[in-house]
Amino acid sequence: MAKIKFDGDGNKEREIVVGGSKSKSNGKVERTASSTSNGTTGVTPTNGQKKRIYFDPDDDQAQQSTDAASQSQKAKARRKASKNVDFNLRNKMLETRQQLPIWSGRDALIQTIQANNIVVVLGETGSGKTTQLPQFLLESGIGGGLKIAVTQPRRVAAISLANRVSQETGTQLGSLVGYSVRFDDMSWKGTALKYMTDGMLMRELLSDQLLSQYGVIVIDEAHERTLRTDLILGTLKSIMQRRSNASLPPLKVVVMSATLDAEKFSTFFHSAPVLYVKGRQHPVRILNANEDVQDYMDGALKTIFQIHQSQPLPGDILVFLPGQEEINSLGASISMFADGAQLKHDIVILKLYASLSPQQQQKVFEAAPSNTRKIILATNVAETSITIAGVRHVIDSGLARERKFYTSNNGIGIDTLFVKPISKSSAMQRAGRAGREAAGVCYRLYTENTFLKLSKTTPPEIERTNLNFAILQLKAISEETYQQFEWLDEPSTEAIQQAHINLFGLGALDTHGIITDLGKKMAGMPLDPAIARILLSAQERECVSNILSLCALLSVDSPLFTSTNQDGDDATRERFASRHGDHIGLLNIWAAYGEVAAGGANADVKEWCSSNKISERTLRRAKDIRAQLEHQCRRMGMDVSLSTQDEEIILQCVLQGMFQNVALRQGDGTYRQIVNHGAVKIHPTSSLLNRKAPCIMYHELTLTTATYARTCSSIHPAWLRSVAFYNQREST
Repeated sequence: MAKIKFDGDGNKEREIVVGGSKSKSNGKVERTASSTSNGTTGVTPTNGQKKRIYFDPDDDQAQQSTDAASQSQKAKARRKASKNVDFNLRNKMLETRQQLPIWSGRDALIQTIQANNIVVVLGETGSGKTTQLPQFLLESGIGGGLKIAVTQPRRVAAISLANRVSQETGTQLGSLVGYSVRFDDMSWKGTALKYMTDGMLMRELLSDQLLSQYGVIVIDEAHERTLRTDLILGTLKSIMQRRSNASLPPLKVVVMSATLDAEKFSTFFHSAPVLYVKGRQHPVRILNANEDVQDYMDGALKTIFQIHQSQPLPGDILVFLPGQEEINSLGASISMFADGAQLKHDIVILKLYASLSPQQQQKVFEAAPSNTRKIILATNVAETSITIAGVRHVIDSGLARERKFYTSNNGIGIDTLFVKPISKSSAMQRAGRAGREAAGVCYRLYTENTFLKLSKTTPPEIERTNLNFAILQLKAISEETYQQFEWLDEPSTEAIQQAHINLFGLGALDTHGIITDLGKKMAGMPLDPAIARILLSAQERECVSNILSLCALLSVDSPLFTSTNQDGDDATRERFASRHGDHIGLLNIWAAYGEVAAGGANADVKEWCSSNKISERTLRRAKDIRAQLEHQCRRMGMDVSLSTQDEEIILQCVLQGMFQNVALRQGDGTYRQIVNHGAVKIHPTSSLLNRKAPCIMYHELTLTTATYARTCSSIHPAWLRSVAFYNQREST
């Protein structure tokens, strides 16, 4: 195997410190502290002579969906657990907490937050701000006995942080400390400290516009500028004023950022005080490739084994890749290569991305068996908020998968997924992961010159995504909220107009831009507005059961097929194919899976998934999502037993949400979108490839060497007349 050459192999290596290097406080509070290491949970080692490869299997047990009765039992258990504290564990963890940099600034933080309703905290990497500050607030009684919420941009962080803090408080997860993420809630009414995704807090605003159950809202990772974080910041600014006029306890807000843009947040909140907390970061040596590695998958594979064979233990490897498909592919390649190699130590291959179950995510944080190196394959979810114990080596592909919204000249926009270079800020965050506990090394699969050409930061999400969700949520809270809303950065007029057009087409807004009853229902569902529209249109077409299954499958953000061999995928797709295309094909897979699962033998399900190269984990996740959506549909009075065998009715239902994702076949065999006339190709994984369908509907676009339509179905153009969007266009 040819080696990847890095500048550091010669005399060009350079050492950096990510964080802990600020010498200027601008009048802000500064604190420092000594180094420590985080506790980890052990894994029982396996004995034997042969060097072992532990591959995180696709069929590991995941949390099963529960009905109302079991939820009630869980609530009782949490009430009991909330009264039980493991004081030995809490005292042991306290020793570790007290060594974090933020601990020495505890009193100053508490005093400032007590004296001000809004505070901005600029905390460096490794300061402990995310786990400790919420506990300071809880222990000091700030918030008047009301709940404390800590928002996170990513579900992985919300879950792992809640796990960690529950250990530090010596309590069971879901009692005193819990979490709430989409399709997964580990909390109850007595939970005092709740880590949650920013999207879940937005959902709570629909039923409680003043967030009256909360005394403190902590916005973590505000510098990432996700769309939902920006929405929360603007909404909180209004809520703080309204609560003071409603005879409610004041709402305190803490905005936490890891970069030097704290002044922007301070200015937004009327010159709020800024506190600066120094971090703790060990030296990280940066090794850039001598030349940009074009095949980053092959480059990552080679670098992994260069490190493993040349570097001693301990020292786990964290590899940053664009997405789940790349993670699964590289994991298979590592396993295949290592199986026949003479390795110095055992290896365990782990994955980390947003849609993994909490049980799967937790494995990343556990210690490896003796004489074993962890190889963690992750997306950018591992860049911030979480610390993976044992990591000393980071391999950075320099790439991330991003969703971007393009607006065309005729005012119609399209969403696309594509792989793009990361920013300098992200590159530094990734490198910093190698130095959280000890000195480490970051191997970049790109040159230093390429790094210097990267953009400084990642643009705020509001500049690169459609605003359908944002506009719908604000209008669902109230029209007044929407009209008076203050943006941290004002979105473009074109983007706002496009969102109104889209929401009108979905039936969420009327011709005057006022939210409809249908729109209010859509806003209350934990789904993208388009998917919510599909589900809500199923009642009148008497196919609720079918659409529940399809929406659940479309909402799982992980690959359905496990094979990295295209021929293997083709065989499976053909086995379940429908003449109408991929959407019905998904339902055929779901039906077959249900028949096997109904037999009750877990081994049969595993064998069926394995033989068909289908991810059992993805299907289990879809099953959990479906159960929750079904529960919500029942509450809305929908008949969830309604089902149809008419595939065209199902596709007409899907069209109500995907009406803009339609393309017509041209004379030369290519496809052109109806709404903006852009050229698209059917993705090679689609069962419609080479079928010459006159008109297609697709789920999403992926931009690589061309614009590809994924999850495609053949439809009749006449069906478009049932969509208000097209009727309005014809009348104007």
